[in-house]
Amino acid sequence: MQAIEQANVTCKLSDSYRVALVDEATGYGLFATQALPKGTKLFEEYPMIGMQHTANKAEGVAACERCFRFLGPLEAQISGLVVGRNVDQSCLACVPTKLPHVEGMPILCVPCSCPGGCDLRFCSEA
Repeated sequence: MQAIEQANVTCKLSDSYRVALVDEATGYGLFATQALPKGTKLFEEYPMIGMQHTANKAEGVAACERCFRFLGPLEAQISGLVVGRNVDQSCLACVPTKLPHVEGMPILCVPCSCPGGCDLRFCSEA
């Protein structure tokens, strides 16, 4: 309780934003002190630990082991879902080998295998 009382002071990090205690139940919040340009990044944090849900992985969804981005191409994701859901294999014939390009369609990362030789896949060599 003493830490919360001491931390009740607003911490000004810059002229653009500050950290302040919202309330005891919510905790701290990051507040803009002026209008900021669209897309301004105030805070970035990677999780201490993360894991793709085993049911999701079993369904055939390919995701990066570090950041959980979908690994492409999109046609491979669709094929993986068809196979992972144990759908009749004849359904694979319905999955196109190449989808037509649509304006704004995301391009998924090409999977990179773990250099250690395990089955883990990542969105880049980095």
